Amino acid sequence: MRHCCSTLLFLPEKEKKEHMNPGVLALLPEPAAALGAGVAGLAGLGVLWRYRGSQSSSLKRYLRRWRLMQVLGISALYFLALAASCLILQDRWGWVYLIVSVRAGVQWYRLRLARIDLNPLHS
Repeated sequence: MRHCCSTLLFLPEKEKKEHMNPGVLALLPEPAAALGAGVAGLAGLGVLWRYRGSQSSSLKRYLRRWRLMQVLGISALYFLALAASCLILQDRWGWVYLIVSVRAGVQWYRLRLARIDLNPLHS
């Protein structure tokens, strides 16, 4: 016979639930990363293709830089979220996604600094 304290503190054997295997969840971010990298790459190439041949001081060059900043910013945040979820699941790809996120963020920052330097209104 069980004591009354043990029934209050512990679940009976029938009601214990098994923990989910994190290895199953670790398989989910890999296709999402491939899809996100493909979309970000195609979006970046689409921006470069659309505004190709623009002169350095034109509105098209400004729009090209603005669109590239948008693509880089969104992809940096996407890969940062992906890295966080992979590192929580202890997946080995989390560090790679973190490096990709930092690289995209650095490129975004470089474009931001170049925009400030070229625009006389921000000086």
